Amino acid sequence: FISEEIVDVIFEGENVKAKKAIYDVTGMSSVVVGMSGAKTLTVYFVASPVRQNFVSCVLSFWNNDHINQSGLPPLLEQVMQLK
Repeated sequence: FISEEIVDVIFEGENVKAKKAIYDVTGMSSVVVGMSGAKTLTVYFVASPVRQNFVSCVLSFWNNDHINQSGLPPLLEQVMQLK
């Protein structure tokens, strides 16, 4: 575990707060972690009203994923933006 904070994001067009956590995965014995070569996993926990429904979502990415200038990988950019 490296850090945890509450951040402002735009999720599905709504301004919301999300919990951002960064986990250190070095030294973990997982096959997936070993094959990917990743050092950290960034996770966003979001709970928000979306299109008249309440949605909770966990979005994550590895530090060695393709990360755009927005600070997010392409798939996450489709549903959220960092502020």
